[in-house]
Amino acid sequence: MNLPILNKIILTCLSAMVLILMSVLVSRLVSQKETIDTRERRKILVTIRDTFSLLFVLFCIWLWFPQLKTVATTLAVIAVALVIASKEYLLNITGFLFRSSARNFTIGDRIDVGDLRGDVVDSTPMGVLVLEIGPGTNQYTGRTVFIPNSTFLSASVKNETRMRSYVFHVISFPLKTEDDWMEAERILLSVSQEIVEPYLDEVRQYLRTLSRKHSLESPAVEPRIYIQIPEPEKIILVLRMPVPIQRRGRIEQEVIRAYLSRFHHNKHQ
Repeated sequence: MNLPILNKIILTCLSAMVLILMSVLVSRLVSQKETIDTRERRKILVTIRDTFSLLFVLFCIWLWFPQLKTVATTLAVIAVALVIASKEYLLNITGFLFRSSARNFTIGDRIDVGDLRGDVVDSTPMGVLVLEIGPGTNQYTGRTVFIPNSTFLSASVKNETRMRSYVFHVISFPLKTEDDWMEAERILLSVSQEIVEPYLDEVRQYLRTLSRKHSLESPAVEPRIYIQIPEPEKIILVLRMPVPIQRRGRIEQEVIRAYLSRFHHNKHQ
């Protein structure tokens, strides 16, 4: 576009102001929609931000294209130096492309990367922002951790919320060999069945739909208990039960409290 340089600078500034204003207005409208849940709202807001940023970049390329052609040769020479100086930046971009094509997680998912576990709250071409969850719990620590996209080129990522609505949650209950483990198993199974009963049919239907979609065998949804003996004087009852993703921590506490109450009550009778 053949315009004086001053006019192009003014147009660039005006376009930035307009696009920022539009982005703020659209984001505010989405934030005020109470019918959209928190996870979807967060995903939409990030998409709005990225879309308006892309529009601004495309507009600048179109506006400044003649000048860009003039300096193309110089940029090609400088590019070699930049590649060497910006290795980490390029790795992050490559990781972003890899992560986008793999689609192994998205905003709102709970992931495990190395020793870090948390909920993805933001995503950029440089990395993802994760709201950290404390070890051994489902509670937030209050810290946010930025993971560079280059990490995903070599690290394995576990997605705990791939099933979206429900997940199989595992809780371990240690016992001593002198404890009545059969009574403990009976109590634990009874407690877990009572807790999952209100939504068990919904889980069963949800998993059948998911299995048909991905051509997988539908797993059993009823609570199950597995017995482990890691040491000669120790028994561990491992409970596997379906729980709604957003209520894992609360349901885990319900099961533990109900189990301890009944087990100790029966033990002292």
